Amino acid sequence: MADCTSPIRHREWCSAHYQKLQKYGDPLADHSQVHVDRPCRVEGCDRTVLASGLCGSHYARQRAGRPVSDAPLRRYFATDDIAERLAYYAPPAGPDECWEWTGSTNKGYGLVAVGGSKMRQAHVIAWQIANNRMLPAGLVVRHTCDNPLCVNPNHLLEGTHAQNNRDKSVRNRQGYNGKGFKHLTPDEVRHVRALHAQGVNMTEIARRFGRSRATIIRVVKRQVFGHIH
Repeated sequence: MADCTSPIRHREWCSAHYQKLQKYGDPLADHSQVHVDRPCRVEGCDRTVLASGLCGSHYARQRAGRPVSDAPLRRYFATDDIAERLAYYAPPAGPDECWEWTGSTNKGYGLVAVGGSKMRQAHVIAWQIANNRMLPAGLVVRHTCDNPLCVNPNHLLEGTHAQNNRDKSVRNRQGYNGKGFKHLTPDEVRHVRALHAQGVNMTEIARRFGRSRATIIRVVKRQVFGHIH
């Protein structure tokens, strides 16, 4: 700026003007006239602005080079009742249907916070609530539906690691392949790429297949499964 004598620190701005640009989306913003708690500039988002006129989630998308309106943001459901959170993020359907988790995931399995910030697998917590007891040490909760996002108690069985591994072998769902990625059949690989070609975003594809977003990106870019056309 012509009337600013501070040294340039970031791009063409001094530190003070650059901070205004980051926080308000305008390097010339007047602090006395800016309402800090204004909503995000993305249409339909009522979260508070963090930087560049965007809330924290949309700003993170922009920093990652993704379209800020790539997909609707996940709504938070604040309650100490774990059963209510399970029902919110995995709405119960029919007794024989999969109740798919829509919240945070890790390695294809749903994650739910218990006891504050401690994260546990959602299907394990669902099994414990349904059976009114803790899962014994050394045992696992098996999916009869082979859907890691499912938390329907009718699809969950207590078992040993050996039984779980035998399930994988019999049902041809061997955990990870030699490159560290969960097994995908050729048809699933083609389906992933077809969905991406149709404009479905990576996060949604990852949720549908119970895989990480990083895995889906590599599948789409043919960094893995390049031999499948």
